[in-house]
Amino acid sequence: MDRLPSADDIPSIRPLMANGSNDSRRHQSIRLLSIFGNQASEVIFATVEDKVYGFGHNRYGLLGLSTDEADIRRPRLNTTLSGQQVVNIYWSYDSCFARTLTDQWYGWGLNMYGSLGVRTPTQWSTKPLLIEELSTIAVADISCGGNHTLVLDTDGRVYGWGHNKFGQLGDQSFNNVFAPKFICDSDFQSLSCGINHSAALTTRGQVYAWGINEKGQLGCHPDGERQSAHKYSVRNEPRPVRGLPDNCRQAICGPDYTMALTSDGLVYAFGFNSWGLIRGQMTGIYYTPCLLADNVRFDTIAASRLGRLAIGVSVDNVYYFWGREPSTPEYECDPNRVLTIDQMYARYSRTNKTLKTFILKELVTKAVNKTFTMTTTTTTTDVLNDDDVYDSGDESQSITTTLSDVNSLIGKPIIDRPLVCSRETTVVNQVIKTSDNNSNNSSHNKSISDNPFVSIFMDKIFSSFNSSIDSDIVFIIDGQHIHCHQTVLRLRNKMFWQKCRSVAVEVVNNNSNNNNMKTVETIDEIHITTYSYDTFYQFVRYLYGFEPEINDSNCKSLIKLGKVYDEDLLIDRCIEYLIKN
Repeated sequence: MDRLPSADDIPSIRPLMANGSNDSRRHQSIRLLSIFGNQASEVIFATVEDKVYGFGHNRYGLLGLSTDEADIRRPRLNTTLSGQQVVNIYWSYDSCFARTLTDQWYGWGLNMYGSLGVRTPTQWSTKPLLIEELSTIAVADISCGGNHTLVLDTDGRVYGWGHNKFGQLGDQSFNNVFAPKFICDSDFQSLSCGINHSAALTTRGQVYAWGINEKGQLGCHPDGERQSAHKYSVRNEPRPVRGLPDNCRQAICGPDYTMALTSDGLVYAFGFNSWGLIRGQMTGIYYTPCLLADNVRFDTIAASRLGRLAIGVSVDNVYYFWGREPSTPEYECDPNRVLTIDQMYARYSRTNKTLKTFILKELVTKAVNKTFTMTTTTTTTDVLNDDDVYDSGDESQSITTTLSDVNSLIGKPIIDRPLVCSRETTVVNQVIKTSDNNSNNSSHNKSISDNPFVSIFMDKIFSSFNSSIDSDIVFIIDGQHIHCHQTVLRLRNKMFWQKCRSVAVEVVNNNSNNNNMKTVETIDEIHITTYSYDTFYQFVRYLYGFEPEINDSNCKSLIKLGKVYDEDLLIDRCIEYLIKN
């Protein structure tokens, strides 16, 4: 398997990797890496010892090092973020944000339009500032645009702050916002920001867009969005994009264009066609959604709101690249090379930027993933400095990888999966262990909570699994049936539920208890041919909250299902099984 293109393969880091140097050993412990800015000019990384470093051009203090010094050529310790257990870093054109394991948020960089969300009148801040109002929001999704940011909480509420001259925040105004502001309630499941426009995907598969529309970013002609009080074509509230199917499962903003991926694997795009991002021609504007390639079915797509490169992975695992480099759609298929779509962006981006922050290793203090064994010896110091991670040649750090075969099964390095840090996931991770022998669901050991009300609710969920009495969807595998409930599936995994809805066949079931009264029920039937009965039974059973019963015959397929439907906990269970066996 290829190494991550975020370490030795990146020119801005390679000179620091001389064998035997402190920088080299620091590189060995990198667990989180972000490369961004003009021409990949800023680099921020965190180590497994919870130290955060930065180096690069430091435009607007984007390295967060509490200095406006330019061209910092060697990694310098970030004394504000070190020790805060940073789990992710996000960035807009001129601002950066960090999220900690305890859901504290920090912002630094340019603040001219309120981009940092801290109510501070300063033009910029070189020191990470705590965003107190954001720390009270259970953030499920975040997207940073040119100089504006939108977040979605776990209840579907949208908040935003920053530049709003073109209505890109969607708050029905054109005023800049200097702290997280409630925008609207929604049924959005994801958000995406371009430079001056925004888009969202609903749970029903619709795409909404708002902000500037001078280049067709919103999927309609600019004349249709002219406002007498504004000289540009703009929209300051979310509205559906016309001409798109209602079965979309991804919506992504580029700098001044928008792409949508449907559940059928089709990609639609609209907006400014710079460098052939929408069609093969190098220029032009597409005001309405147009089909990108009707002969390809995509599994996922990715693009940067600040770059000119787009990437797609087809359902048969072919990589497609289009935009600035290469300038026309191309593909390569190598069964021996497995990369995530984020790794591919870093590899094929002309400036070796990362599409988002790479999560390479877990925090030492977290210690929940058994994918590698780690021995770390550090010197305790009272004052943080650049070299306090490795003060002597006697210190050692060894990482012994024992799961190279598992890596190839998952299709990406295990340590490349993001840390789970959302408040919503905390409950999901408390898996309920049970033994039902494929039929009896009455015996189970509930570890989720001692709350009797939760126990009563979970008892009902358990007893409803594979019950034909009130199910409204049935999976048929090799003549055997698995009875489920669409409401449970939708709440548990919306991606899986949407896939079920797209392939289900409705069957009318006439239930007559007597000759005078008949009740008509509609049941969705889905025939499964890709997976065995045992594999699919354990997967759906896991979605209902049961501990999956993993064995040699279903482990690989369960890992694949976990990858397809973003069920990291299921993948972890399979990894644990492989380690033990």
